[in-house]
Amino acid sequence: MTAQHDRSAAADAILEQASRRPEFVQAAQAFMRGRLPEAERGARAILARHPRDPAATLLLVEIAGIAGLPAEAIALLRSVSTVLPGHRETLTRLAELLFRQSMFDEARTLLDQLTEHHPDDLRAATIRLSLLTQIGAYDEADKIFRELIARRPAEPSIRLGHAHLLRTLGRLGESAETYRAVLARMPASGEAWWGLADLKSGELGAHDISVMSSLLQRPGIDPGQELHLQFALGKAEEDAGRYEASFTHYAEANRIARKLRPYDAAEAAASIDRSIQFFDEPYFDRRSGWGSPSTAPIFIVGMPRAGSTLLEQMLASHPAIEGTAELPYIPQIAHELLAERWSEAPVPYPNALAAIDAERARVMGERYLTRATIHRITDRPFFIDKLNDNWPHIGLIHTILPQAIIIDARREAMACCFANFKQHFTRGRDFAYDQTDIARQYRDYVRYMDHVATVLPGRVLRVEHERLLADPEAELRRVVDHIGLAFDPACLRFYENKRPVRTASAAQVRRPLDPHSGELWRRYRPWLGEMERALGPLAPPSGEFR
Repeated sequence: MTAQHDRSAAADAILEQASRRPEFVQAAQAFMRGRLPEAERGARAILARHPRDPAATLLLVEIAGIAGLPAEAIALLRSVSTVLPGHRETLTRLAELLFRQSMFDEARTLLDQLTEHHPDDLRAATIRLSLLTQIGAYDEADKIFRELIARRPAEPSIRLGHAHLLRTLGRLGESAETYRAVLARMPASGEAWWGLADLKSGELGAHDISVMSSLLQRPGIDPGQELHLQFALGKAEEDAGRYEASFTHYAEANRIARKLRPYDAAEAAASIDRSIQFFDEPYFDRRSGWGSPSTAPIFIVGMPRAGSTLLEQMLASHPAIEGTAELPYIPQIAHELLAERWSEAPVPYPNALAAIDAERARVMGERYLTRATIHRITDRPFFIDKLNDNWPHIGLIHTILPQAIIIDARREAMACCFANFKQHFTRGRDFAYDQTDIARQYRDYVRYMDHVATVLPGRVLRVEHERLLADPEAELRRVVDHIGLAFDPACLRFYENKRPVRTASAAQVRRPLDPHSGELWRRYRPWLGEMERALGPLAPPSGEFR
């Protein structure tokens, strides 16, 4: 046994002893019953008497996690790691939180150490692979996946992760083969079936439909597996041209997803109301000249499934523009602003921006640029941040990066909303699992972008997906000219670009344009009345672009 294992075992013993205190047991029971304030008071009372008590500190970590306070949780885990040096679970949890907060360098160092000392720790290895993928270290991730598969050939979760990576790298044939290898060992893997379907290449045939249908008949099927199978069957039936059967599966998948991932459309709308009220013309007039002067970022915003990945791939084929990923840093900066005052009277977003000054705005802009650097591998003068969920943060972006380019990638309402309805997102986008919720999100997006156009005229360039498909060269010339560059024909050969793509359109942007891709929703129109009604005038009967 290594010294590292000895230290982790000793830390386990210390933690076990601390967790036997009667006062800790009482606080832990309160936590388990959902009485978080009582649990927090109990834990802090223990720490008042025993400031280095690891069990009480870890209980506060759990409470901070539920409260959405990752910075507090990280600070507490750092404290525990000094009391329990070498404790594998504590260090793994710390590394995971650091990774989730995009503190990549520190997280990577910790994970490298953990996987070196504990090479069979699958959880640490999985987090490490997620981190490498997030920062664009795809070759290293590919190498580690292959090493893990060689050591643990019977572990299907490793092959599944590798299949996802191969899809990102555009190696679609290898990705399909790897998904099939997973299914050979674990035929009921809903995630592998959905992975095949999401390659969007007609991978699933009649035999596959029969197998998946049989899997759904198994008693006691896990809801998560059923969710993936229903989405996969929806896509398989769609490819076979059986649209009513396809819709039935998509609808059931969405019903399961909504149950697993609740969503409050009214709160989302209220948040947009607050932003419209807060970001008025006087707000921007008073802050003219604030923020970082950098012209490097290009933000592509809008609804998911609106053609933003295609536009990104086209622009990233220009020799002066680097494509990165959907970077998490703008929402992260917004959350950090709110977290600074979490123990005081809470200030909603975006109203917390009222408290910053010009210097703080500049620092926030520079912080974004520094964090984005880890995703860059070239010295091109422009880079793309394609987190389309940044559209509610345009006011923040303009405050801290007033020279950045902002592009609104927009798609016809019904085509966009239906594309969301039939897509399973691994995380976020909780609005996308109900016809009415999707339509309300689209309406909120349109009304906020209309407001931005009023208070910041000309600030955001709108690119309509249908026009991009109909006349790509004209639209791309317009976009590239807006950025301040000369047009390059490579933008039209975007499908030759081998850069990794991690979004739901990863497979589609490897192929030439399909000018009819926006018409699919019409095949499903008989069952989309709820969506169409909720969109109102944004979904005209003629199907014209709005």
